[in-house]
Amino acid sequence: MKKIEHIYNILLKNLNIKNASIIPIGGMTNANYKIMSETNSYVLRIPGEGIKDLISRKNEYFNMQQIQNLGLDATLFYFDEKSGVKITKYIENAETLNPKTAWIYRKKVADILRRFHSSDICFINTFDVFREILRYENKIQSKIEEKLENYREIRKKVFLLQEELDKMGRKLIACHNDTVAENFVLGKEKFI
Repeated sequence: MKKIEHIYNILLKNLNIKNASIIPIGGMTNANYKIMSETNSYVLRIPGEGIKDLISRKNEYFNMQQIQNLGLDATLFYFDEKSGVKITKYIENAETLNPKTAWIYRKKVADILRRFHSSDICFINTFDVFREILRYENKIQSKIEEKLENYREIRKKVFLLQEELDKMGRKLIACHNDTVAENFVLGKEKFI
């Protein structure tokens, strides 16, 4: 009951919605809800536990505003930079991709990523995968070796890639950085 009250408080405070149907719609790292009011349908995202240390919500909000200009995301109605709570337009008759459907729609996914990566938008932060590996290792060092027996061998190969990329020279561009199938949604009028 507390969770429903919390959701209603978010809706009332930020969208002035007093009455709505709330349906859980899943999520890998977040709790997502379809909100149906008398006039509109929305998706409410409430970040999962343990995520706040990994994601800068300030950066996420700035970057989302840049993406909105490209039309590559659902319309954003509300974003809280402290909590990461987000409200977007619900895409009717949408299908969240999975590994099988992502393969079927791979050309559309590639087209979206190409449009995104070739845009002129600039993000507020730089995502350096090699620096992130070091950061994650710092947080979970004690668990790495016990969970992944060949971690050191894989790590060495990954960091050899860094050397090769540095030799080639890299142009920094805005990048998705989380292209799991479930982060792509196919709707009648929009594919995001």
